[in-house]
Parts: sequence; C-alpha cells; structure tokens
Amino acid sequence: MFDIYGFDPRGMAMGGAMTAAVNDYSATYYNPGALTVPKRIILSLGFTSSFPKLRINRSVANPDFPSITPGFFSGITLGVLFPIGGPIKNKLAFGFSLYFPTNKIVGV
Repeated sequence: MFDIYGFDPRGMAMGGAMTAAVNDYSATYYNPGALTVPKRIILSLGFTSSFPKLRINRSVANPDFPSITPGFFSGITLGVLFPIGGPIKNKLAFGFSLYFPTNKIVGV
C-alpha cells in the first residue's frame, strides 16, 4: 500500500514525491537522512483514506495480466521526531513512525 499511495496524508497528496520535501516524522519512510532538518521535537497524528476509482483495461494490450482496481483503505499514522542538541546539534536525530490500518489488517 505504501508503494502505491505514500505513507502519510501529505505524501498521498503529493503523489509520493516526498524524498526532498520531508520536514517531519515522515522522513523515517521517505528519506531518513532528512530527519536532521527539523530543529524541534515533532509529534504528529494523521488519518489517511483512499477510495480509488481508476480503472485500467488490459484485455486488449496485455491479456495475461488481469484488470483490477485497488481496494479502499484507511489508517492512522503516528510519528515522533527527536532532534539531538548540544555538540552534535543538526547532525543526529531519532524518529519513528507507525501506521495502523483501520479497515483491514490482512488481505488476501
């Protein structure tokens, strides 16, 4: 799911183009090197959902692959970012992020 839509609401809105644009906890997913960019502690909570309606008909061009529409999904994101101060200021930060699916945990 993350490879299709992104990790957080902002990443979904930007179409996943977040590698150079991260300035919060989502750097743990998109670009861990950017964790040192923010200069303050960040705690974030978000909700994402998607109702995909795009349909692709492959029956003519490539009949070996079935045409499918991705299913609905939603989830809660939680992230924390701790920049380290002192003599190593702007060089080290700790961050973690979690995603909790709200509609299905396992899909087959």
